[in-house]
Amino acid sequence: MSYVKRSLSQDEEIKVEIRLHWLNYLPSLMFALLAFWCIPYGSGAQERGDIPVAWLLALLLIFFSLCMYLKQASVEMAVTNKRVICKKGIISVKSEELYNGKVESIEIRQSILGRLMGYGTICFSGTGASEVRFVDIDNPDQIKAEIENIVYNPEFRQ
Repeated sequence: MSYVKRSLSQDEEIKVEIRLHWLNYLPSLMFALLAFWCIPYGSGAQERGDIPVAWLLALLLIFFSLCMYLKQASVEMAVTNKRVICKKGIISVKSEELYNGKVESIEIRQSILGRLMGYGTICFSGTGASEVRFVDIDNPDQIKAEIENIVYNPEFRQ
């Protein structure tokens, strides 16, 4: 069961679950492909006699690939009828939460590449100095519109 589902209070339900953009997983895929390329029998290492070095490099790249993938896969972002929640981490967990009634503004930040590829960051500013960020999410314009319908709905503001 996910962190968000476990942390729901009474009468709280998930309205929107947000996913990371597919480009976030590209570096781990590239490391994995590079690792398989480094496997000795495919890279000519057998003829050169450096099989142990090639295997060590391949294992190291697979380890980096797995770590990068798990870091991205451990991110959970959701909007409920009561809160905005962003959780990061597997063992060491960082959770950012902001009650819907405390949200003052919702802002989209996109780079040029983000505009072209369809990803961006949504920042929720709350009362005081609180801020929750959904970083590198897929289709931020549509998600922002859905979130505004929930967060600014008087029925859900507390």
